[in-house]
Amino acid sequence: KHFEVVINTTKVAEDHLLRTGTTAQIQDAVTKTLRELDGHFSPDFVLHNVRIGKGNKIVLHAANASEAEKMRRLQGSWVPRLGAGLTVSERTFSVTVHGVPVGLIDPAGGATASVLHGANRSFIQHPSHIKSIRHLQGAARTQRSNKTHSSVVVSLTDARAADDLICHGTSFDGQHFATEKYIPLALQCYGCQQFGHIASACPFKSDPSRVRCAHCADNHCQGNSPFWHYTATYDAGLLQISHFPVKSPKPYVIVE
Repeated sequence: KHFEVVINTTKVAEDHLLRTGTTAQIQDAVTKTLRELDGHFSPDFVLHNVRIGKGNKIVLHAANASEAEKMRRLQGSWVPRLGAGLTVSERTFSVTVHGVPVGLIDPAGGATASVLHGANRSFIQHPSHIKSIRHLQGAARTQRSNKTHSSVVVSLTDARAADDLICHGTSFDGQHFATEKYIPLALQCYGCQQFGHIASACPFKSDPSRVRCAHCADNHCQGNSPFWHYTATYDAGLLQISHFPVKSPKPYVIVE
């Protein structure tokens, strides 16, 4: 997190390089802008890497914490030059709180942050330091699964508060819950199967030759895969897979 600067491209033109380019092209554009526009960056300055996230977010990963801090401090000079409408997102530090009763925390409820702050005031200095609270697998999926307990992701703007919750656990309603650093799943595109971006931000989505099936990785969409449906039988301790045609009305998996 200390090495990262997150920029939001929501208000940037849709045909802008930041919205359509590859990570390598974006990395080159940002590096060039910083080198040319601000003397605080040396001629050999280069970003460590770039990844495209959800919600029109681009994560710029600096080589060290001091360069990332310099980018944040000087954002008023290089951000407008890089793209009109571009903004730098506030840094957050997320933790995963495990084993929380589903009915105990309502992420959509406005009072939840205040209650969570009150129970952990030794570590969280102010309710405003709690940026968001959500179920790890999403509210809708959690409700459909009829789970009694769930993991909850709490995003904070204070790194020290996040570290303290990880070390000491999170309290809520008189209960103690194990807490660890939130590590998101690696982003993978369901269109081209490459890592580092999602399908809605895929730079190859207009190129049919780059389409890759999620089932067999061949050059066709997932719906045309001959392996779209399959049955599974359990035999002598081994799970054996047999495929059947796409239009079969059978369920996806049958365990006998």
